Amino acid sequence: MTQSNRVISVGNDKMIKIWDGDEFSEENEIISVVGNHPFTSVDSTNEASNYATSSALVEYWDVNKSDPIRSWKWGHDTYNR
Repeated sequence: MTQSNRVISVGNDKMIKIWDGDEFSEENEIISVVGNHPFTSVDSTNEASNYATSSALVEYWDVNKSDPIRSWKWGHDTYNR
């Protein structure tokens, strides 16, 4: 996901990494955050400093903070006859 000149990546290693999109290399990592769950996806909002991740829950982040601003989780759905 590209946001202005930033690239945000997530993985099953529980890592969020924010990179300089102009110089996308290991040396140009801007921020690295460790989450509590393996991540499955990331997406941005219209605001340049916020993004959302999904894992065992959905979390809303600010690029300037190492903890999510907000989290959503849900229980298991059940089906009864």
